[in-house]
Amino acid sequence: MLASLEQERQLRELFSGATGQQVRQFIEAGDLVKMMLIQALHKVDRGEFTRVLAHAGQLSDSSSAADRFTSPGEQIGNLWMWNRYFKRGFTQEQVIAARATVPAFVWDRPLVALTLCWTLGTLEDTLGAKLAIMRHVFGEDKVFVSPSFKTDAEHSFLVSGAPEFVPNRLWWQVIDLGANRDKAPDQVPAATAAGTEVFDVACQHPVYVRQHNDHDTPRLEIPGIRVEVPGEWRRCAPYVHGYSIGYVEVGVDWAENARPGYAEPIRL
Repeated sequence: MLASLEQERQLRELFSGATGQQVRQFIEAGDLVKMMLIQALHKVDRGEFTRVLAHAGQLSDSSSAADRFTSPGEQIGNLWMWNRYFKRGFTQEQVIAARATVPAFVWDRPLVALTLCWTLGTLEDTLGAKLAIMRHVFGEDKVFVSPSFKTDAEHSFLVSGAPEFVPNRLWWQVIDLGANRDKAPDQVPAATAAGTEVFDVACQHPVYVRQHNDHDTPRLEIPGIRVEVPGEWRRCAPYVHGYSIGYVEVGVDWAENARPGYAEPIRL
């Protein structure tokens, strides 16, 4: 009886404001159970949960895509919960449209991921929101953001030649997370250089981020974004550095430098 009451409460919260047609679409697509499970797990420390499973031998450190990347269904559930929790403003129609437009994708490459990406009204708001979600996913005290990474419009911007920033967008993107090893951000063509999408990867695929190393799973620079650091005459690019113990470092380095152990991700 108690379980039933809790399920009713979850359903009311999940579908508050939804039309009957929208509810039917979620049920028919099989997303309902996923969303209820995600809502329940949302209260759990995901980092601790993952470590417990790993120690129990139930979570492999394998480099296969199936083991390290989050499925499209769970990514949609994540976005739904983050949207409600952080009040990001995406409509139910947008989320339903994302669920209906998942592209065909084969998870057979360990460093190529299909990721649900999004923007808010400005680049500054988008970067700030993604960093907030990273702290939510990994833990407030486990995400270190360098003071040099200033996300305001005066200091952070898209690299020259990149596709124009489109506000309030929600889309699926295939990203090569192993591209351009031993290259600098400045050497990556702006037309394909991944930008804010790299932060979407960090938010949606925490298992993968914790598997970062200097070898088969490179850490990530963000070639599609440039940062001006006060007192520094050279422009920088942000980077995301995951650790197996659950910490994540977000910093900046000179965009003209190639960093050993890092990739320069591109949109495919």
